[in-house]
Amino acid sequence: MRILFLPTCVAALRGFMNTPEGQIHYRVWGDMLENATALVMFHGNPRSTAEFERFAPLLCHNHPVVSFDFYGQGNSDDCRSCGDNGTVALDVFAGYVGHELGLLGVRRFVPVGQASGTGVAVALAVQNPRSVSHLVLGNPIWYFPEVEKHVATYMAMTQHPALVANGSHVLEAWTNFNMNGHVPAGTDEPSMELTESKTLDRLRAFWTQHWYMRAYLQHNARMLDSLRQVEVPVLVLYASEFFAVYDAAGMNATQQRPVLLDAISHKVETVIPDSFEGFFWANASYVAPMVSRFLGDSQFI
Repeated sequence: MRILFLPTCVAALRGFMNTPEGQIHYRVWGDMLENATALVMFHGNPRSTAEFERFAPLLCHNHPVVSFDFYGQGNSDDCRSCGDNGTVALDVFAGYVGHELGLLGVRRFVPVGQASGTGVAVALAVQNPRSVSHLVLGNPIWYFPEVEKHVATYMAMTQHPALVANGSHVLEAWTNFNMNGHVPAGTDEPSMELTESKTLDRLRAFWTQHWYMRAYLQHNARMLDSLRQVEVPVLVLYASEFFAVYDAAGMNATQQRPVLLDAISHKVETVIPDSFEGFFWANASYVAPMVSRFLGDSQFI
C-alpha cells in the first residue's frame, strides 16, 4: 500500500511496505518535493513511530520526515519467519527501507537513529552513499563482547512477560515506562498516549522485541566497521543521563563511547541536558534546532 495523498506537517499520513516477513508501517510528515532532503527516522526498542510525533512537525516544512515501525512494534506486522530465535538482519531491513524510499520518490535523505535504531540508520547510510548527505545518531549503542553476552542472557530471561488474569501486568508495564526514563512521567494527553503505545508494544507478542535485539547483536560486531565507511558528517547526540543509567545496567556505556566515536571520521558530538532515552519526544524543541543547524538550514539560525 502506498500513500495516496500529500501529507502535511500537522498530522502524519500512514503507509505500509510489503516484505517477505510481513508489512511494515510507516508515517510521513511533510511533502515529498523533488529536491527535498528527507529525514528517515528509526525508533529504539521497544517503541514506535509515535516517538517522533513532537519532533517531526518542527522540521518537516524544510525536510519531509519518514519513520518506520520495526516488526512487532507500532502498527507493523509481527515477523512471520522469526519465531522465538529467528531474526531479520539489519542490513536486510535497511534494504527494504531503501527500496521503499525509492518508490516514494525520495532521492536525498538523512538517516536518523535513536538508541538501538542507530544500527539500521548506519546500515542505510552505508548502503546509499550517493543519496545520504548527513547522519544523525541519538544515544548510539555498541557493545563490547562481554556486554553482548550480558544482553543475550537478559534476553533469554525475559523472553515472555508474566501475564496476570486481572490485568495488573498492563499497569506494571505502564509504570515501568514512566519510571525508567524511556518516556517522561506526565499526565498531559500526548505523553499518556505515547506511554500507552509503548506499553502495548512491550506486551504484544513479546518475542518480536527480541527479533530486533537479536538482529542488533548480530550487527554489533560490524558496527564499528560500518561507521568507518560513513563519509558524510555525523551528528552524535547523547542524553545527559545515558551513561550513568547504562553503566549501572552493566552496558559499559562510558567505556564504549570513545571507541565508537573514534570510528566516525567527520562528527559533531553534543549532550542533551536533562534527558535520557526519549529526547526526540521529551526534548523535541531543544533537539530540532540543533539538527536543523547541523543540516545547514536557516529556519532556526
